[in-house]
Amino acid sequence: MSRARAIGGRCAHIIGSLLTFARVLTLAGCNDEPTIPPALSASSSATTPPPLAASSSPVTSLPLDACDAGDRAFVRRALFELTGRRPYGQGEVNAAVDVLAQLRAWRGNADDLTGPRRILGRALMEDDGFSRRWSEFFKDALHVARTETKSLESCYGETAAGTSATTVLAAYVRDHEARAASPPVPNFTLKELLPSAMALDDLSVLYRANLLAMMSRPFVGNSTGLELELTRRNDFGTQFEATYTGRDVVCLGCHNSQYSVTSSPDPARNRFWPIPGLFELALFGASTGAHPPSETALQGSDVLRARGMFRVMGVTDGGGQAPFGWDASRCGTLAVPQSDDPLGVDTYFGSVRSTPDDPGRGLRASVWDLEGALHRGVDALADHGLTRLDDGTLPDPDEAFAYLTAATIVEKVWIELLGTPLTIAHHFPRSQAQRDILVQLTDAFVRTHFSLKGLLLAIVVQPAFNLASPRAGCGSGPYPFDRVFDPWTDGESDAAARGNGPSDAVHAVPPRLLRGALHRALGWPDFPEYPASGSDEEKLQLDLGFFLRDAAPGHRELDFQGRLVWEANYGGCPEPAGGDFISALIADAVRTPGVTLGDGVRALKDRLLGDPGIDSAERSELEALLGMSFDTTDFTSAAAGLRRVCGALVASPGFLLDGIVPPAQSVDVPRLTPAPASYGTSCALLSARLNAVGSDAVIDCDPTL
Repeated sequence: MSRARAIGGRCAHIIGSLLTFARVLTLAGCNDEPTIPPALSASSSATTPPPLAASSSPVTSLPLDACDAGDRAFVRRALFELTGRRPYGQGEVNAAVDVLAQLRAWRGNADDLTGPRRILGRALMEDDGFSRRWSEFFKDALHVARTETKSLESCYGETAAGTSATTVLAAYVRDHEARAASPPVPNFTLKELLPSAMALDDLSVLYRANLLAMMSRPFVGNSTGLELELTRRNDFGTQFEATYTGRDVVCLGCHNSQYSVTSSPDPARNRFWPIPGLFELALFGASTGAHPPSETALQGSDVLRARGMFRVMGVTDGGGQAPFGWDASRCGTLAVPQSDDPLGVDTYFGSVRSTPDDPGRGLRASVWDLEGALHRGVDALADHGLTRLDDGTLPDPDEAFAYLTAATIVEKVWIELLGTPLTIAHHFPRSQAQRDILVQLTDAFVRTHFSLKGLLLAIVVQPAFNLASPRAGCGSGPYPFDRVFDPWTDGESDAAARGNGPSDAVHAVPPRLLRGALHRALGWPDFPEYPASGSDEEKLQLDLGFFLRDAAPGHRELDFQGRLVWEANYGGCPEPAGGDFISALIADAVRTPGVTLGDGVRALKDRLLGDPGIDSAERSELEALLGMSFDTTDFTSAAAGLRRVCGALVASPGFLLDGIVPPAQSVDVPRLTPAPASYGTSCALLSARLNAVGSDAVIDCDPTL
């Protein structure tokens, strides 16, 4: 029943998104001049958006104490989400659980869930996989093309595993304008900058540099001249709106921070909960994004003016300089426009526009100006937060730009960890709970100068992150939570079903993370990030739903074809050259007297699913797959059977789904657990990492466990 509700909720979300988009098409016309509501013409005075229902105190709409799944579930989820790998075994989990207990004792509060988990989460980020896991994620989040003509492989390169980086390069970019040309690392690329930004813990460095790097790969089409220029601007503009601001002027006629066709002054009927502040007014000159019709002929349409800074002619077509002094041959050069826009567009985006003091600035706008605006906005937000006047006006357009970019990052990271968004198709929250969480997280994120680690820690201690399974029966009914995961349930005919329940938190693991977790668990070689065009690897990545290019944006979940391809490629857990976890498991079993095949299966299940427990019914099914009894001690012919079991496990819901950690049948450490995953080794490593991140807690590790 719970799983059916989760699936039903997902369908409702999709249908609701389609209906919202259809409404935008109908009311706004999806043209350059969206319909302006009569009460909100471009000259209308600003109105104050609905105030935040919650104060500045943390959002606790979900009953944390009643519905928390406990430390064991938290450890499993946090390690997976933060580092991109599941725990290597019960020894590692047990050690982390004990560390949490010792941290509570050290802090003198046995009931404190949040504080010790934040400390442990920060230590987990010292894992070698952290930087790689999130570097790959943000390439996808920024739509960095991996194949075809817009591929940025030469600039971004493959994300190296386990490499250390210093903060020097990222600090240089953070503290300098893009026209600086004396980097501390000569001829660097974003391959070096990205891990440095991770080490500095400042995502603004990446987002600023990416604006300039993406311009080095303009769209290649069949058109020429001004027609090609127009196509390229719209191509870059669409990518920018999807990855930075979440604002498309075509849709603002029906949904903007000042007005929506789905808003209501009655909170019970309101379906629109924007972040307070008139962001569109600050960026486009009007909440609807519409300029007076008389300006169109001379200055360009609303859409073109909002995208004019992505000019290619006179910017990326030769000459210029390498931003920040990076490697021009791999990341490109950009010129500052010396003449007015060949399309005659007078750009209007935030501070990137013409002014009385500089009436031609919008006609010579470029991505240089856009990057500078983001730089100023990020620094201002870190200094004092978002400046918002009593009427909702945002006096600093650079702050508005940077804040929307931050909100987009926050939501993308939230989706990665929780599986569901905080906004719907028009990029505004539909429920108050979603809005409150988005505001709380974004406010904290901008004040930390775009700290990824701070954002991740804020999310993993959210009550929504570590919910108990439905069988725990927490709450007053099956759907006791605010509408955080599925905002469409308010349409249920049964009033008792209009909230969210634990099953709504269940979601599929994203394909890149899923495949990476499997390779790490079994010790398989890394797969290429930039597959060769037409290769089997490219086809596999496309079928699984990887983002490779704009025309192949992939999807977050394995669809039906993706599941078939997953099972076809991994249903037998084929052994690579050089061996893997299974071959090492067999070798260890042969050397260990008295070990049974059942011990091997328990160790394998623990490695992949985090639960070595096997009941009698499951044992019968597994022995059928093995073609052998659990009691045998002869491993000489066990390889094929163990790989069949592996294939069944990695195609099971326990491996493919996330969001709720099912209660384990056993927490005992299997006999064949590798030494690096033992309790003693794991506890000692955690203790060292706690010290490395500045904790002076004394952790007692028993090396015999």
